[in-house]
Amino acid sequence: PTRLTPAERSDSIYRTPLFLLSQGTTAKFQLRLRYNSSGAGDRSSLNLGAFQIRDGSEQILLGGRRLERGVDYSIAYELGTVTFLNPDALFGGGAAQVTARFEEQGIFAVAPTSIFGFSTRYALGETGAINLIGMYQKEQTAFNRPQLGFEASANLVGGVATELHFKPQGISRLLNSLTSRPATAPSLLDINAEFALTKPDQNRSGEAYIEEFEGDAGLQVSLGEALWGFASAPQDGVGVADIGFAGGFDPDDAVALTWQNLVPAGNGQAVEIRPGDIDSLIRIAGRGDPLETPMFLTLHADTAGGVVQRNNASRWSLPERPLEPRWRSIVTPLSSTGLDLSRNEFLEFWVFHPPARTADSAGVRLVLDLGTVDEDALAIAPESIFVAASDTTFRGRQYVGTGVLDTERSSIDIFNAETDDTGILADRPPQLLDPAGIPVNDLPLCQRILANAVQVFPWGDLSSSCSNGNGTLDTEDLDGDNVLNARGAAESAFRYVVTLQRGDKYFVRTGEQSLPDDQGRVGGWELYRIPIRTPDAVIGTPNLRLIQHLRLTVAAPPDPGQSDVVARFALARLRFVGSSWVRRADTPIRGLGESVGNPLGEVIASVVSTENRIDLGYTSPPGVIEAGSQRNTDQSTLGTQINEKALRLIGRQLEIGDRAEAYLRFPSSPRNALSYRELRVWMRGRGAGWEEGDYEAFIKFGSDSRNFYLYRAAAGSTDWEPEFVVDLEVWRRLRAQLEVQRLTGPPAVDPACGVTDPTVYAACDGPYLVYMADPGVNPPNLAAIQEISAGIYRVGGSVALTEAELWVNDIRLTGPVSETGMAATVDARLLASDVGNVSLAYVRENGQFRQINQD
Repeated sequence: PTRLTPAERSDSIYRTPLFLLSQGTTAKFQLRLRYNSSGAGDRSSLNLGAFQIRDGSEQILLGGRRLERGVDYSIAYELGTVTFLNPDALFGGGAAQVTARFEEQGIFAVAPTSIFGFSTRYALGETGAINLIGMYQKEQTAFNRPQLGFEASANLVGGVATELHFKPQGISRLLNSLTSRPATAPSLLDINAEFALTKPDQNRSGEAYIEEFEGDAGLQVSLGEALWGFASAPQDGVGVADIGFAGGFDPDDAVALTWQNLVPAGNGQAVEIRPGDIDSLIRIAGRGDPLETPMFLTLHADTAGGVVQRNNASRWSLPERPLEPRWRSIVTPLSSTGLDLSRNEFLEFWVFHPPARTADSAGVRLVLDLGTVDEDALAIAPESIFVAASDTTFRGRQYVGTGVLDTERSSIDIFNAETDDTGILADRPPQLLDPAGIPVNDLPLCQRILANAVQVFPWGDLSSSCSNGNGTLDTEDLDGDNVLNARGAAESAFRYVVTLQRGDKYFVRTGEQSLPDDQGRVGGWELYRIPIRTPDAVIGTPNLRLIQHLRLTVAAPPDPGQSDVVARFALARLRFVGSSWVRRADTPIRGLGESVGNPLGEVIASVVSTENRIDLGYTSPPGVIEAGSQRNTDQSTLGTQINEKALRLIGRQLEIGDRAEAYLRFPSSPRNALSYRELRVWMRGRGAGWEEGDYEAFIKFGSDSRNFYLYRAAAGSTDWEPEFVVDLEVWRRLRAQLEVQRLTGPPAVDPACGVTDPTVYAACDGPYLVYMADPGVNPPNLAAIQEISAGIYRVGGSVALTEAELWVNDIRLTGPVSETGMAATVDARLLASDVGNVSLAYVRENGQFRQINQD
């Protein structure tokens, strides 16, 4: 009847991008349908709409009369189908109402459940009987940290029922004296009464977790050698101009690069690396430690060509190029359409240096391009072939496959390993020239033969990579569209340049170290962490929400006039690190409400774990242990990392009155907190400003950024104590005040609450605040919490600070509400001889009465 206000309009279905649907307020749509339906069905059967019905538990009532199984109906308990044996006699020609009650057996048990019960009857002869019944149901949880809705609950139900029958002769005599003729029928008085008590235990452990922070939005980048291939030459030398690439990456400076997952150990077997061999802080639970997939890389000298013989002699060598830099690139596709990395903050990886540390000696730098890169790979092949007796050698150098799509996939988008696995690029150059200048076409320079045993090549062997016969699809087509650079060859990427030395700005710490070699040199693992939002350079116009490729370029500066050093190193545990929580804005926000960021500053939402004990000094809160999400993890699952995690929130350039905030929207349905009395959360600051009182930590429950419950208080930076404890009853009381205020008039500004917006309803009590900007659309409701958030709020400026950091852990509800419920019913029926009858009924049930499994 009235036009919707702008706040009430729900047009997100048309305007919100797909990748933002999980980060904004859930849209609500209401459809009103009116229809008529009619039809004639088979009256001989009734589908109960349930399976696995407990035998003998059904009660089928027709007009209040209970039907008898085998006489009036038959039932298929497995299918939940009732068949009436004589429907015409039961229903006649008119309509009939059938009521069915039954117990359904659970197909899957989420948690072990125990039920104990007793029933007894005390007979009173002809007068009737008194029945006593009791039942106790106890559930166990399968989780170490049970989420809200999956708590281990219990319920006690007890009751007493009477069936009393009296023959009051006094009533018969009285009626006989009042009637004109004698009353011959006896008078009967039936009294049926029942009284029941329930004592539910909402949560036997006393805690229900809303967020435990053990999950994250991180992405593991596979280092499997088959998923990487030679890449195109980077189109810009920015970031490495100081080591000889000021003019870009010259193809003439490209050298051989090998990458492999398996290298031989001293016993002839392949080297096996487990998480504990990289970092002793990695905790694994389950049956055995999983194996890591390292990538062993080798940047060869400029003289290395390839085509190695079995005696390790090279059939193809190139002349030295003194005083020239060298490089080579490989690439892996992350997504054909674009990967959203907006929830990730860091790119993290481990680097292994052998004792000789040849990567240090060669001055190797890693250039990582994250975005969209040119698909046209640079491939180097010999130019000519020479055959002398049984010996074949190659000379020269040519670039093959330039400007065309090299792929083993057919034109109809099919790959058949038996016929199409013939190799591409330098493994099968289109043309070689013999000494007479006659072209030799499509000559395979290597071949793999698949067998039961996997061949293990020495570290850096030029024969370790061959696309001919390797059993996998080899292609330059990174997007899977069977077209080379369908969107053009221009690149758009974020660039990060890492120097593989401990003094590099991305270096974090060392990991496990090897034993000294015969020269006393020690090798080992080193951790590097790159903040992906602050690249060293930006090429083109990349979008962090649409990342398609990751290109890795190994670059080395010019040699000092000597032979090139062959650089060997390994990568492992390459992953993007991020939180499932989303930053409210990319920069700090003014005030406690709204979501528009300031022009300056930065907000980072990531994770911190017990892996960061050394570099960040992280320790778990009191009582929080490292364990899997489910119980009996050690016996029932394979090896899984269980390092305890927390939310890590960083705010930069926060002024007084600014906040840095991250939030989590519940993806499935809102959460109900009315069954609990308290909210508990661990919060700890890191760095200066916390002990001085410049910063406060806050926690929010709400519907969105403009409608929420808030609690804020000072957090320490030396330890986790004291724990934040929020009394939910205060929030309920303040919310009731706002509702009264909304019904009586417009909002009133209360400076004590720190809210200056005259259009917002706000009520506060010390650290408690209820903020309601859209009371008619999406007000805060503890029975339907749509999102939770936490953050940093700056309240003072006693210390000059540019950065604040907060750790948040284990948000949970405690103090479950457990109140005794009562229900009573009495019905009496007096049959007053043959004069008449009187029936009375009384039913009462208080608000705390709960049946088993009733919310």
